[in-house]
Amino acid sequence: MKERSVVELAIKRYADLIIATSGVTLSLICLIRLAHLSYLEKKVRGFFFAIFGMVNGYSMCILVRELIRGETGPGFAAVSRVAFFFQALLSSLLAVMVIGFLLYQSGEKDYFRSPVFRAAVFLWLIYFILQIYTQFTGSLYSVDHLNRYARGPHFRMQMIPPILIMLLNLVTLWRRRGNLSRNQRIAFSCYALIPLSGMLIQSVFFGVNLIALGTVVAALILYNQIVTDQKERFIRNMEENARLKMDVLLAQIQPHFLFNSLTTIQFLCRKDPEKAAEAVGNFTDYLRHNMDSLTIDKPIPFREELRHVQSYLALQKIRFGEELQIRYDLPYMDFSLPTLTVQPLVENAVCYGIRRNEDSSGTVTLASRRCGNVVELTVSDDGPGFERENRVEDPSKSHTGIRNVRERIRRISGGDLVIESAPGRGTRAVLRIPLSPDQP
Repeated sequence: MKERSVVELAIKRYADLIIATSGVTLSLICLIRLAHLSYLEKKVRGFFFAIFGMVNGYSMCILVRELIRGETGPGFAAVSRVAFFFQALLSSLLAVMVIGFLLYQSGEKDYFRSPVFRAAVFLWLIYFILQIYTQFTGSLYSVDHLNRYARGPHFRMQMIPPILIMLLNLVTLWRRRGNLSRNQRIAFSCYALIPLSGMLIQSVFFGVNLIALGTVVAALILYNQIVTDQKERFIRNMEENARLKMDVLLAQIQPHFLFNSLTTIQFLCRKDPEKAAEAVGNFTDYLRHNMDSLTIDKPIPFREELRHVQSYLALQKIRFGEELQIRYDLPYMDFSLPTLTVQPLVENAVCYGIRRNEDSSGTVTLASRRCGNVVELTVSDDGPGFERENRVEDPSKSHTGIRNVRERIRRISGGDLVIESAPGRGTRAVLRIPLSPDQP
């Protein structure tokens, strides 16, 4: 029986060493991988760095404890006590961190203000106090001067706060399941159930460290499922961005505009070759900017967008002559904005503004001003106006352009587009673009 007991202890020790070593190694691999996953949200990356940092520290405590098991002396005993203490705190703190992550993933951006998260922190503080208390009383566990571990008379009491935290995790997951994707539900379910099962089994049977095994496995499942979910979202966003870019491009390069421009250039080739050459240059610049926009998904200097607008207006000016007047009031131009956000508004001002006047003439004004840390860029016309934004003659073109501009300005620059109009008073399209705090 004694030989069997020795063999069982040796097997348990090697199993715990393998679990701890695997936990340290796998958490380090995940931490390195996280640094290279560009599609992860910044806050998600931060959560995972915290989670795997704790898994690494937790596994390291187990590894140190197992490596010095059997070594006698007060020094080894002190190291074991420290390892046990931090092992307990990190494993329980992981559960609190996962609840915060669950709340964040389900839409609770200020998760630390949530009553659920605060309840988890309160339970963890109780657990922390119990761990401090047992260092002096040995009521939960003890490590004697010979570096021998023993469970205390109230050992199972220390399981209560972590189990309650895990149950709180499950309840929160169930209540917020509608706000989570399938991958997220799988991830958080595994993290709640696997360590909880290991904890319940280990509270009854003193054997292999199932809590550590369950924690490492659950963390890896959480990582795999959430990263997969983030990757799928990233791909969907890329596809949506590509669709938006194409919609913008198609909204801008309308067949009637191309036809009218080419017809005008053809006419000028016979009547005024020099002006025709100028028109071809403007037309080329206009098309190039539209095509280049398909590969640009970040703000560009306003001056570049202005050149595109001027190329478009130069072509319209050739066609409409003195019926179309252009006015620029641009005292502030040191800012950036998404490509193809001003030209659609100018086109609306020409086609659905001044060309709707009785005499088909009028003025388009492009103005800018800085108001604190916000730039207001206004495209206005003196056309007939309308009562509401949704009363546009051709929604398939005008509304598509306005919708795309609004989506792009919000997504890329965090700005907004406001349309102001009234019958007989013209229309104003106002782009509000935030500046960085250090903008001069």
